[in-house]
Amino acid sequence: MEEYYAGKEALLQALQECETYRIYLEKKKELDQAPEKRRIVNAFRKRNFDFRSSRYTENYNQVLDQLATDMEEIREDRVIDEFLAAELALCRLIQDLFNDIMASIDMDMDFI
Repeated sequence: MEEYYAGKEALLQALQECETYRIYLEKKKELDQAPEKRRIVNAFRKRNFDFRSSRYTENYNQVLDQLATDMEEIREDRVIDEFLAAELALCRLIQDLFNDIMASIDMDMDFI
């Protein structure tokens, strides 16, 4: 088990030191310096998260189209656009790591 914890710590340190995370932190800091932009981003992220994590079906396409329109609109701002791009890159990095972990172990997931 000691080997696991040492590997885990090394992985966490590597994530914290990688360029993708460094860029994310830079863009987050820049966004945090503009409270109104931070509010806009968080309001959009919350709406998007709520929509995607629900089983919402009423007016599905209309709500999805509105989210896409709103996304285009807020991404016209450079600070917001760069933050959201950095956030997406970090999320994809974490997804990739998770996928690699799941592919490397034999866990009975055939039911999915």
